[in-house]
Amino acid sequence: MISLKPIPALGLHLYSQAAEDIGTNLGWSASQKTSLLLKMAGAIRAGQLCVRDSSTGILLTVTPNIDSASLLYVSKDDVNAWLQQQGANYRWSPSMPAAAAQKVGTRPLPRQQFQENEILRVINELGYTATALPKTIPGKPGVKKQVREKLKLPISVFDKAWERLRADERIANSDK
Repeated sequence: MISLKPIPALGLHLYSQAAEDIGTNLGWSASQKTSLLLKMAGAIRAGQLCVRDSSTGILLTVTPNIDSASLLYVSKDDVNAWLQQQGANYRWSPSMPAAAAQKVGTRPLPRQQFQENEILRVINELGYTATALPKTIPGKPGVKKQVREKLKLPISVFDKAWERLRADERIANSDK
């Protein structure tokens, strides 16, 4: 039987815990922590941030499936190497030992939150600011269409997630 819990001696943590720790240690807001989490998820998908098998600590050589991203484990050294590559002037020092980290946040993100995070991630990847989206230019695809095409979620799922983000004012048009 394969266990999803990390081996405490390996010092593995969920990557989401790493993002939370970094943000908390730097006094960041929730939106700044979410931004880091999304950047880390993108780096994992792109193979820029190493993830490890939770039961052996062996480096995973395949790009992880996006649906399992919240259950991916990282080491302090892997995260700090990625932060250095990004030019960050801070490093991660885990706030709790790996044995304690395995008890915190081991459940995957709820679907709606995952969908919303993915929309925000793609908006960022496309070079837009979620709270200052440009108005659609007639004859050209708008930001919403660009994001929808990149994510390939079912239309109704995407539209509902987009509307939740609008209602929560996490995405908005710019005043210009």
